[in-house]
Amino acid sequence: MTAIPQYTETGTARRVGVEIEFIGLDVVSSAELVRATYGGTIKAVTDYDIRVETPELGEFRIELDFALLKNMGAERAQASEEPSLISQVSEEILAALAQQVTPCEIVSSPIPFSAVMQLDRLVETLHQAGAQGTDDGLLYAFGVHF
Repeated sequence: MTAIPQYTETGTARRVGVEIEFIGLDVVSSAELVRATYGGTIKAVTDYDIRVETPELGEFRIELDFALLKNMGAERAQASEEPSLISQVSEEILAALAQQVTPCEIVSSPIPFSAVMQLDRLVETLHQAGAQGTDDGLLYAFGVHF
């Protein structure tokens, strides 16, 4: 197998975005763990989409991997009035159920290949906080994507 070049043809460091999927932690807790690991600031886009800007590795996007809930959260964030009680309760129930079976994703900005191993610190922190991966459940099929 040929080694992946560390630099592009123009001499700049080759970069890669990394996505880590897991279950067992919500997006807020996961964002706090990213900040605890790398420092930085948290910005909630919606209840299901949070960004952490870190000084070391750039932006991380933390989100629940469920398009319906992400859309509901985005619509609520842009709405000029409070949602009805039934809408609010429906979303809360759906979110509670989804978090039992839907993975949370942490997606990095493109980072240099040389920095990828720094993500091990985050993986260990997530594991210690209760994040679960594919081997933790019969129906789980999560991954790390580049």
